[in-house]
Amino acid sequence: MPLELVALDPASLPAAVARVAGPSVPPQAKMMAAKGLAPMAPREMLTALYQLSYDAESQVARAAEQTAGKLPESILGAGLADALDPRVLDFFFIRARRSCSIRRRMTRPSSPWPRPLAM
Repeated sequence: MPLELVALDPASLPAAVARVAGPSVPPQAKMMAAKGLAPMAPREMLTALYQLSYDAESQVARAAEQTAGKLPESILGAGLADALDPRVLDFFFIRARRSCSIRRRMTRPSSPWPRPLAM
C-alpha cells in the first residue's frame, strides 16, 4: 500500500524548516524557499520542499514541485543520506527516477530507511 503523501504536521517540523515553510510564514519567504533560495542544509531543504509542495498558495506549491524535480544530485544525495520522514523519502524517490545513482542509494539494503512504496 503506497504512503499517503500529505503535508507534515507543522508542530513536527524542524526549526529551520518551520522558519520557511510554517503556516505563519509570509508567501514571499515561502516562495524563496520553494525555489531553493533559502540557505538550508540539504536535509532541511528536502523537508521544506516537500512541505511547501502542499502549500495552500498554488504558486508556492508549484515552485516547490519544480525545484524538487530539478535538484542537483549532490544536494539530493546529501539530503537523502539522513533519516527523513518516510513521506519525504517517497516524494523524492518518485522524482529521482532520472537518477539511477540516487535510486540505488535509496533502495540498497544498508539504507537507514524502509524502501519507499510509491512508484
